[in-house]
Formats: sequence, C-alpha cells, structure tokens
Amino acid sequence: MFQVSPILVIFEYVVIAALGSMIGALSGVLVSKAFRLRTQGITKDAFFGAIGAVVTVILCAIAPWPRNTISESLGAGLQVETTMNRFQHPYLLAAIVAIILAALHQFIRFKQRPGQQHQNIASPAR
Repeated sequence: MFQVSPILVIFEYVVIAALGSMIGALSGVLVSKAFRLRTQGITKDAFFGAIGAVVTVILCAIAPWPRNTISESLGAGLQVETTMNRFQHPYLLAAIVAIILAALHQFIRFKQRPGQQHQNIASPAR
C-alpha cells in the first residue's frame, strides 16, 4: 500500500461533499416541484446530500465486502486477475444516498404540510 497525503484525502472528501450537496439540492428541488411544494428547505437537502455522500464513501471504505475476483486474458498467454474486498462503486452509491436523503426530507415536508387533512385508510372517516 502506498502513502497518500492527508491533505489530498481531505480535499477528496470536500469534493465528495460538494458534489453530494449539489445532487441533494437538485433532488430536493425536483421532488418539491413534484409534490407542489415551495422550494424552501433546499439548504437542508444540500446538507443531507453532502453528509450522506461523505458517510457513504467512508462506510464503503471500511465495511467488509465479499471478495470479487475478475480475470482477464490479454493475449499471448498473459492472464491478469484483480481481487477486491471492498464495494467497487462507492461514488455511485453516494449519489444514490444523497438523492434518497433529499427526497425523504421533501416527503416529510409534504406529509407535515399544514392545511391538508390526511385520512388514515385503515379507519373510516367519521
């Protein structure tokens, strides 16, 4: 294993947080438009997206994952094998988590909207 500068690692997490916040904000705007809500709370969506993306990438780096070995034949009798013990697509998963957290926040806002009566389907209205 080779050494990586801590400054480079911190910079990577800042970039991941920035991209997660942009994805979270965009997801929050789209979901709020779908629920016909005002576009407030977008800063919270951006925050949830940033935190969700960074935590997801960190968890993918430390969580154990079943071994995955890929073998490729490069011709002339040359065989290359790659084995990973970690999840191979942490950035895709981080984007999905950022989208889900922002959408969940907007869904909670939709459910708590004042002036709208929500009926429970299980009990009849009186």
